Amino acid sequence: MTLVARLKVTLSDVEPQVLRRFDVPLKIKLNRLHDVIQAAMGWTDTHLYEFRAGGVGWGVPDPDGIYDGPLPARKTSLFDVLEDIGTKTIHYIYDYGDNWHHVIKVEKIGDALPGAKFPPSCARHRRLSSRRRGRLPRLCRLLRSHERSRARSP
Repeated sequence: MTLVARLKVTLSDVEPQVLRRFDVPLKIKLNRLHDVIQAAMGWTDTHLYEFRAGGVGWGVPDPDGIYDGPLPARKTSLFDVLEDIGTKTIHYIYDYGDNWHHVIKVEKIGDALPGAKFPPSCARHRRLSSRRRGRLPRLCRLLRSHERSRARSP
C-alpha cells in the first residue's frame, strides 16, 4: 500500500489567504513536489526555488559549484525530510526576487485508498465547467506522470 501525505500549502503575507490542500505520495522527490506546487498554485515555473526545514535547504544546486547552495531536491524525498529533520512544517521559497514564501504543513499521513488517484479530485474535474477547472488538469497530469515513472523504476 502506498503511503500518502495530506499537504496544506499556504502562501504567506497575502490577503486574502491563498492555500491549497492535496495528497501526494510520501516518497515523492522534492523536485517533483515543486512541480505539483507550481501547478496547484498556478505559477509558471520560471524561477528558482528552495525548500527549507531545520536549517537545511533543497533546490537546484549551483551547477559550477562556486556558491554554497541548496542540496539537490531531485535526490531527497518528502519522507526523507520528515524523517531526518523531524518536522511537519516545510518552507518553500519561489522566485528569490519576489520571495514568494509558502508554508507547507503535513496535516496527515496514511495509506492511499485502493485505486486512489492523486489528487482525489482529478476524476471529478471533467464535470466542472472549463472556466472552473483552472489548473487542476495540469496537476493531475503531473501526478499521473509521477506515478507512472515510479511504477517503471525498480
